[in-house]
Amino acid sequence: MSFIIILLLFFAYSFLGWVCECIYCSIPKRKWINRGMLSGPYCPIYGFGSIFIVLLLYPYKNKPFLIFVLAILITSLLEYVTSYVLEVLFHTKWWDYTGYFMNINGRVCLRNSLLFGILGLAVMYLINPVIVDLFRLIPSTFAFIIVCCIVYYFTWDVFTIVKGLLKDNREWAELEAIVSHYFSNKRYDNKGSLKEDLQRMIELLPFDIQGAEVFSEIKRRYNEFIKQTTKTRRHLRKAYPNAIFGRNNKSSIIRMIIDEFKNDNKQQKKENETENN
Repeated sequence: MSFIIILLLFFAYSFLGWVCECIYCSIPKRKWINRGMLSGPYCPIYGFGSIFIVLLLYPYKNKPFLIFVLAILITSLLEYVTSYVLEVLFHTKWWDYTGYFMNINGRVCLRNSLLFGILGLAVMYLINPVIVDLFRLIPSTFAFIIVCCIVYYFTWDVFTIVKGLLKDNREWAELEAIVSHYFSNKRYDNKGSLKEDLQRMIELLPFDIQGAEVFSEIKRRYNEFIKQTTKTRRHLRKAYPNAIFGRNNKSSIIRMIIDEFKNDNKQQKKENETENN
């Protein structure tokens, strides 16, 4: 199998994975959800998983049950490592299976692993033979041009997303620094839960100038963040509405403060609508 064919397979499976992911997530919400971190119609994790299955498990093609088991292991390991690496790089947990039956650190779970095993069988015995035969019908020069165009767009897409996420990381780190500075002064005994700490922080605002400044600064930056919302940010918020940004206690407090702002904004909007009516 040539390298060009492998690249075509990677993008084909990335596209098919994106389709499956969108349908799987859209049905419960009863609305279309464009999944995937990238803006294009592809989920690279499915491309890598399918290529690994096709290339590594082909020698065991005559043993379907073994293919099923090994596909589960390969895809689960890939999903776990991807989740961990993305969290380390971007300080965001994009999916969380905590609460699912037999999950491992919320990164993988039995249900999804079994589904990936079934998809592995479909790739090996149904999809791959057909796709490979179709790609081999494409003239080599034309196939090369197609791959170059897709790789160029894919690279630009990855660069744009990574650039936006790293910018968000810097903005979030600045907010964490503000909260850390406030807590370092130990204005009150913060030995309770994060929610209790936040509630205590809110109660002390009338008597705590620094605490009020923290709230004010976070609110100001949050409003600027919303005003400067890019197409990338809007896409990621819709694709991963339950993503958890930040990995420490200060991040959790910032999220709680932002939730307070959102609730206040909703309440203010309702009051304005009531007055207008």
